[in-house]
Parts: sequence; C-alpha cells; structure tokens
Amino acid sequence: MQQAIEKYLAYGFSKLFKILRRWGHRWNHKRVHRIYCRLNLNKWRRGKKRLPNRYPI
Repeated sequence: MQQAIEKYLAYGFSKLFKILRRWGHRWNHKRVHRIYCRLNLNKWRRGKKRLPNRYPI
C-alpha cells in the first residue's frame, strides 16, 4: 500500500483502492480506508456552493 501511495500521491481513497485491487490485493474497502485514515491521508473536500435565489421576492 505504501508503494501505491508514493506512486499515486494525488489520488484519493477510492482510486487508490481500485489500484490496489488491480495490483492483486484482495483487501476490502473498510480495511483500506482504515489504514488510509491512520496515515492521515484524508483529502480535504470542497463543499457545495450555495446558489442564489432565482426569484427574489
């Protein structure tokens, strides 16, 4: 897993999980996510932008 993280540093959890599966690791997503979080690799997610009111009163 460490090799995949070093090679694909910009990837998030889901892409990293798919790469690990492609490399032949049969870990489930919960295990990979737990390790990913313990390594403090959680990516900051941008929130949704609030749209202005279409029909102001």
